[in-house]
Amino acid sequence: MTETTVESIKTLLIETFEGTGNEGSYFTGQNNSIVCALKDLSSEG
Repeated sequence: MTETTVESIKTLLIETFEGTGNEGSYFTGQNNSIVCALKDLSSEG
């Protein structure tokens, strides 16, 4: 894994268990959130 990937995962885990603080959120951001990434997926393969 690259350093950038490791840092992104670390940030995501901290946000998941400790909250976001004053920064944006991986879960609810407008254009780059997990919700945005998953919205086009279908459970019907």
